[in-house]
Amino acid sequence: MITSIHKLKNVVFWRIYILLKSLLITAIDIQSVNVIINFDFPLTVEIYLRSIVISGR
Repeated sequence: MITSIHKLKNVVFWRIYILLKSLLITAIDIQSVNVIINFDFPLTVEIYLRSIVISGR
């Protein structure tokens, strides 16, 4: 049985993960990349659109 503390830790972990991933994506700019393949699926449409806008693709 998952307690509410475990649920909270899981939510906090994923929010930190998404934040750090977004920061890492914005820091990398490789000029010769023409195609990007995502193997993970964003949780919401807003996160997906933000990642497209940030990457400029």
